Amino acid sequence: MTFIKNFRIWFYYFRRDFWRYLLLKKIIQFGKTEFGKSQFENEIEYIKTNGLVIFPYDFEKKYKHNLIEVNRNLEFPFVDFFGKELFFQSGKTDQQLSHYFNSLLAEQDLDSPHLYCTENFKVEINDTIIDLGVAEANFSLMNIDLAKRVYLFESNIKWIEPLQYTFEPYQNKVHIINKFVSAKSSGTSIALDDIDEIKNESLFIKIDVDGEERQVLNGMIDLLKESKRIKVAICTYHKDNDAKEFKFFFEELGFITEFSSGYMLFYHDKKIRKPYFRKGVLRAWKIE
Repeated sequence: MTFIKNFRIWFYYFRRDFWRYLLLKKIIQFGKTEFGKSQFENEIEYIKTNGLVIFPYDFEKKYKHNLIEVNRNLEFPFVDFFGKELFFQSGKTDQQLSHYFNSLLAEQDLDSPHLYCTENFKVEINDTIIDLGVAEANFSLMNIDLAKRVYLFESNIKWIEPLQYTFEPYQNKVHIINKFVSAKSSGTSIALDDIDEIKNESLFIKIDVDGEERQVLNGMIDLLKESKRIKVAICTYHKDNDAKEFKFFFEELGFITEFSSGYMLFYHDKKIRKPYFRKGVLRAWKIE
């Protein structure tokens, strides 16, 4: 049994690495075309030297060997996050948690294509934060002192207790909801249009739901139409057409839009295809 288990592990990584090798070759070949060279020359040159990386820019190197101190004095491990305790699920080594935490920092680097906020697009005092797909909820914790209220939606039950630890000092204004956010409400899901408490509020909505963004949008159309003051940061890198479709969707509803800078190479998508590089985040806002 041990031999079979080890063989399966070896085969998994062999197949994964071989697929990534082939993808790298395809992207480099794409870079020789007129379109690839004119649009993504810098990104392709970066991966030629550094291999497949989600962020094909120099800033990502800052987080490769950044050692993080993990505290295990409580039930769940936690790290210092700008003076606050950010908790994680159990079962990971310090090295794994350090790697994971560094990826969170890289995502919100000022040069990152995954950056949600800018100087002119951010959570402001007394905004209500709607955080969809929170996992450890670093974004909401970063902005907790500004927010009037925070709604954390996380469908993975394993994150609920760590979230309760993280937001225990703020439980008077934080609501943790263990449901999917979708087009319709049911026993395990909820549509934002069905939440009366967030209507008529100044909203900042962050959406990062691993490719289910369309379902979320279909369940919040009334909220988007009726809200007087609303900002939405939505991930656009999970699928090929996300950026184009989401931009059109919001502009049809009268929102002003802009993309984060640069591109992401989301090679975890096994269906990835030309042009390979995708916009990371669309920012959309409406203030009447």
